[in-house]
Amino acid sequence: MIATLSKNHSEWLKIAFHICKDSYIADDLVQDMYLRIHKYPPKKEINNFYIYVVIKHCFYDHLKNEKQYTQLDERTLEQAEDVTNEAYFSFLDRLDDELDKLHWYKKQLILKRQEESPRVIQEKTGINYMHIYRNCNKTEEHLRVQLEASYTAYQNGTL
Repeated sequence: MIATLSKNHSEWLKIAFHICKDSYIADDLVQDMYLRIHKYPPKKEINNFYIYVVIKHCFYDHLKNEKQYTQLDERTLEQAEDVTNEAYFSFLDRLDDELDKLHWYKKQLILKRQEESPRVIQEKTGINYMHIYRNCNKTEEHLRVQLEASYTAYQNGTL
C-alpha cells in the first residue's frame, strides 16, 4: 500500500506545503502520513481527500508538539534576525503611538482581550461581554485602518 502511495509523493508534498507553508515541515508531515497509514490502514479506498485529512491531522499534532518544545535551528535564528530590522521596530513605535491616542478604557480592554476572552473579563469586571466584544472590535478596526499604510511599508521593508 505504501508503495502505491509513494508514486504520488510529490503531490503529497504539495498538499503538505499548502497546509504548513514550510518545505521542511511539509516533508516531515508526508513522512508522518506514511507512518500513520501504515500503522492504521484504512478500511475504505484511499483518495486525495483522505490523504489531505491525514496530513492536516499530522500538522495539528506537529503544532501541539511544537508548543511543548522550542527548537532552535537555522530557520528560527534567521527569523529572529529578520525581526530585529528597523521596519519592524518602526511599525511597533507607530502602533504604540496609536494605542496611546486611544481612550484609557478602550486601551485597557484591548490589552486585557489579548490575554483573556470577553467572558472571563466579564466575570472579573462585571462589564457585559457583548459591550467588551463590540468595543474591542471597533477599536481593532480603527487601529487596522490607522496602521494599514505602516504595516504595508513594514512588509515591504520600506518603513
